[in-house]
Amino acid sequence: MEVSIGYASLAAEAEGCGDTAVSCSLPGGRRAVILSDGMGRGSAAAAESQAVVRLLRRLLKEGMPVNLAIETVNRHMEQEKNEVFATLDLVILDLERGMAVFYKQAAAPSFALRGGRLMRIQQPALPVGIVPAVKLARVTLPLSPGDTIILMSDGIYDSGRRSWVGRYLTSLIDDEMESGRCYGPRQLAERILREAIRQDRGRTADDATVAVVRLR
Repeated sequence: MEVSIGYASLAAEAEGCGDTAVSCSLPGGRRAVILSDGMGRGSAAAAESQAVVRLLRRLLKEGMPVNLAIETVNRHMEQEKNEVFATLDLVILDLERGMAVFYKQAAAPSFALRGGRLMRIQQPALPVGIVPAVKLARVTLPLSPGDTIILMSDGIYDSGRRSWVGRYLTSLIDDEMESGRCYGPRQLAERILREAIRQDRGRTADDATVAVVRLR
């Protein structure tokens, strides 16, 4: 399988976006997608999420096991004197084995789309940096060509006055199936971000970021 990834992001304040999203290749033919939301807004939140993402990406690329890498990031952030907290949303894509493994620390739900079916991935946990030890849990899903995985910060998921995300993603699936078109991951990310802004009546109350992974 091959993978393509697209992002869309909008800052709530002029100081910048407190969300950070990246992807990177890992040993063993795997790929990681990481999304972190720093607590608060602006430059301070951006520094928090960037610190989490940079350290985790480096550890994973060096070949450290995922659980140990997350625990190491948590200990590092917990020892910071300025009380640095951030969410962590991580999916490891094993393209050779056809598996996706999700790890979540206080992150908004993720979604997987397959052939008209929408699956929600959610796992309650504390943000990284609050307590010395984190309780790790993971969700594993099989992968198939044509699958779409969507990660988002709470600026997307919590926008609007009621939950709209699941219905909107389902409508995008129906649109693709009826029209025969296939949106690119960046197109999908931008459409989701625009809808989040519309749900918030033309503004965004929080930093908003979405990452879309499409498999083929």
